Amino acid sequence: MGTWADMISISTTWNYHRHGAIGPAVREIADLGFTGVEIRAKGPVPDHRTGGQSIREGRMRCLSVHAPLMPGPWHDGDPTRDFASTDDVRRSRAVQAVLTAVPAAAAAGAEIVVLHAGEVEMDRAAERQEEWLALAVAGHDIGEFVAAALAERRRRRDVHLEAAARSLFDLGRAAPDVTFAIEGRLHFHEIPDLEEVELLLSDAAGRRVAFWHDTGHAELLGKLGVTDSEAWLDRFGSRTAGIHLHDVMGTQDHLPPGGGEIDWRAIAHSVGMGMAKVMEVHRRHAAGELLRGADHLASVGIA
Repeated sequence: MGTWADMISISTTWNYHRHGAIGPAVREIADLGFTGVEIRAKGPVPDHRTGGQSIREGRMRCLSVHAPLMPGPWHDGDPTRDFASTDDVRRSRAVQAVLTAVPAAAAAGAEIVVLHAGEVEMDRAAERQEEWLALAVAGHDIGEFVAAALAERRRRRDVHLEAAARSLFDLGRAAPDVTFAIEGRLHFHEIPDLEEVELLLSDAAGRRVAFWHDTGHAELLGKLGVTDSEAWLDRFGSRTAGIHLHDVMGTQDHLPPGGGEIDWRAIAHSVGMGMAKVMEVHRRHAAGELLRGADHLASVGIA
């Protein structure tokens, strides 16, 4: 067992698809020697309330649950994507989708619910980013495209940022004992950018709202020329509840740490002892790759 056993958690996004339930997914992670999990499932969760029993019985730690965690199917992608919608009906549905993670968090003993804070509505934003990243990796200058898109985003932003702030207020009123952590996202049109983290955290002062860093997302936004990858933790380290740890190669993220291009030693100096540390690795990777990733994190001082 590596020195990381009590420091690194594994997100069940890695293996939930094989089991279709939280309990067996948690047991598989425990059998690898990990003592911590983050509960996440991209699909129906039949044991979204009782999965916490498997965590307690296996003497596992669960510091965070990733919203949504719904007993029924997803019909149109992530049901929380409307968290910053200007349509109050859609926005309220997104808030309720985030709240589906709260019972599971209580059952598992987790105090943090990780969430996606919505997006600025823009035409083909994700598709354009994929095209630009491919060009950037191939050595082409994409600065003009990105600058124009960011200017458009800023013109459209304010109403969506206000809606996200209302959604955070609604969450705090519904579940005041839970820390809601706003995850740094993958696409440039998604909320929050660097400035918006500050605005949302300031608006929520006195309530249990924090930032949640994502190493792979930050790396790709850095490649795009949106925000330097190290700026997030440099600025918000003291207000960061946790961190998703995964590597990047080219335009592909969710690789095990050490399997890509990220400078993990540069990240290590900004990772606080109090942060939840969660490896969020794609399901295509084998168990041995997770173990090597954890060993790599330990070698640079993150675990």
